Amino acid sequence: MVFKLKLAYILLSLLALAFCIVGYSDVSLTVIAEIKEDGTASVSEAAYISLNTKEEIEAFDLNIRFAEDILSNWSRFSPGGNIKFHFSNGAQPANVHISPKRDYTIGYSIGLVNFTYDIRSPAVNISKSGRVTHYTFNGRILGFEGVIPKGTKFTLIFPKDSVIVRSYPEPTEAKENALTWTGQVKASRWEVVAAKEKSLGEEVGEFFYEFYSEMLSLIPLILVSLFAFFLVFKLTRPKPK
Repeated sequence: MVFKLKLAYILLSLLALAFCIVGYSDVSLTVIAEIKEDGTASVSEAAYISLNTKEEIEAFDLNIRFAEDILSNWSRFSPGGNIKFHFSNGAQPANVHISPKRDYTIGYSIGLVNFTYDIRSPAVNISKSGRVTHYTFNGRILGFEGVIPKGTKFTLIFPKDSVIVRSYPEPTEAKENALTWTGQVKASRWEVVAAKEKSLGEEVGEFFYEFYSEMLSLIPLILVSLFAFFLVFKLTRPKPK
């Protein structure tokens, strides 16, 4: 039975590629990128597609059962190219996890390909001045090719307690540390900057933590020095007559 299902999966895949019978339609795409304090990012993408025929539904269901956890195995279901890594710096993203399913809450013929991954190379450039850290978004790693298309929502979340200093293109929605763009939006140039200021208490706490850590690192040296002093004193002390 399993062999027959695998054979059916292969045949449907070959038919889709050879005869272009795939009539899948893109419904929507949501991309959420959460910037971490070290400049890396965790990204979540959700691509909704419409399965327009019985054959398409069967092909999608078979892909859920047998496709490996590789994103390229799902890209053929999105004619508009929604199923891809929209954050890419040339290197393979880390910790990729794909969660495809049929979303019956929306409709019988709606498929959802949700995938998450991490970008280890900086998604933002970091600069510090006093107690303030600035995060400047690196728009070159974003794969929207100059336009956030209609039906696409892109959210950029900066580290907690940061505030948006500058944002271009103009966001559809803005919060203290998050911006959202809902397509269609021209996005050939990005100037997005957030700032986070340490409180005086945090700065004092970090100072004492670093001081304490440095003192701890000196303890072995102090003990060795005391032991050496003791040996020298012991060896050089005049013996009683």
